[in-house]
Amino acid sequence: MLLKGLIVFSAVIVVLLSFIGLFTDTAALMPYLMLSLGILMVVSGINEIKNNNRKFYGYFYMAASIIVFTAFIYSF
Repeated sequence: MLLKGLIVFSAVIVVLLSFIGLFTDTAALMPYLMLSLGILMVVSGINEIKNNNRKFYGYFYMAASIIVFTAFIYSF
């Protein structure tokens, strides 16, 4: 239940940051968007692995989150 709450919370943060960046036409929020997207993908991957229903997707989310965190680090 806690993982579902974290997924929803981080998804809302990602959507809000995306809309703010889209409407203000600025890239200043991009590092924070990448950080929250990486957190969303890590939590989603943990949730998939924990539920044992699609372990491949869980590991895929983890690998993709590493790429997103790398983009977060290089964006500063």
